[in-house]
Amino acid sequence: MSWIEQLKSKLTIITGDGKRYEPQWKDAKVIVGYNVTEFNFPNVKGTYVDKREQIGSKFSLELYFQGDDHLDIMKEFVRSAEDKRPWTILHPFYDVLNVQPEGLSIDNSDYNVSKITITATQTIERVQPVTTIIPADKIDEDVELINEVIVKQLTSPDASLLLSQVNDFSVKTTPKIENDIDGQEFINKTSLAKEGIANISTNRVDAIQYVQNLLLAPAKFNQSVKSRLNMISSNFDYLTNQITGTVTAIKNLPNDFKNTFEAFGASLLASLCSIMSLPLDSDYGTREDVNNSIESLLNMYNSYISSLDSMEIGTGGNPQDYQPNAETIIYLNNLVSFTVSNLFTIAKDAKQERSVILTEDSDFITLAHRFYGLKQTDETIDELILNNNLGLNGILNIKKGTEITYYI
Repeated sequence: MSWIEQLKSKLTIITGDGKRYEPQWKDAKVIVGYNVTEFNFPNVKGTYVDKREQIGSKFSLELYFQGDDHLDIMKEFVRSAEDKRPWTILHPFYDVLNVQPEGLSIDNSDYNVSKITITATQTIERVQPVTTIIPADKIDEDVELINEVIVKQLTSPDASLLLSQVNDFSVKTTPKIENDIDGQEFINKTSLAKEGIANISTNRVDAIQYVQNLLLAPAKFNQSVKSRLNMISSNFDYLTNQITGTVTAIKNLPNDFKNTFEAFGASLLASLCSIMSLPLDSDYGTREDVNNSIESLLNMYNSYISSLDSMEIGTGGNPQDYQPNAETIIYLNNLVSFTVSNLFTIAKDAKQERSVILTEDSDFITLAHRFYGLKQTDETIDELILNNNLGLNGILNIKKGTEITYYI
């Protein structure tokens, strides 16, 4: 269809109340926008713009109702616009549009025509669309993205620092692995990482990826989040201890060392986010469990950012200057923020700790019935005993004044 034929086509508006209007029309402007976030860094020239999905387009509509009854039609159209449901517009240029009007500007200065100017914004069908994002899958994708950025960024890694970290990671992690299959896989990945570092001058990419695979290994271990978290945090502490000293000494570290610290630390944090997205059924039983994970992640992230701040020199204009890679920091911040947000969602559904001081002697059977109600099984009794370590003598006879903890 030619543009002239399109221009002759009717514009049809079906308002939220289901009424149909076919006014004369003029103007066909549209603004297409995108969901963008701007990041500005104190010592980096320019702005980093993070572009996401397209937002609702804005359409300018200039409508005309003519004829003897144009005032009545105009009033009816205004009443229809009060309905809160979106409009469907069949537009000659833009096909089918689902929009909400932002307001009506009515002009009756010409006696034989009512002019209505509208800005309408395209809307999705639900106020809160059902999310199809699986948190663990999104975190895995973000971790992979960060690791790809690190491989590109780390052009001259400090091989001695990498080897030192891999050795320490292996020594600290191996005794904590509870599953034989996990243990054998970890040994294999450790060997590949060491072999890669030995050949890093000829195959840098493989070497870095072998190290990253090793750091991500605990995420898939079949054991508690807490135990896997300890594997990462102990190595992170060792990493940060390698840069202790005066501010001047830290700033004067070689840039290869700083870049390697930045890359290795980001990989550890990415691994920690992956671990927290893959809990066992018993890991997040209470809000305290979830809050402890959130606190550990944020403490490590803040420590990492603080260490990078202490290393900064100049603005990046000279070879001697050092500035953390903005892309890595942005992606890592997004990953940590999403992981924490997901943990807060889990925390809302987790049990909350309660405690009470007994005003009379009691026992766990009576207390289980009191706090949890009658149950066919003994699971609530076992849970109370586990959460209140009173010893064998206290199981049947709990004295007045004892503090009892339970979760609801």
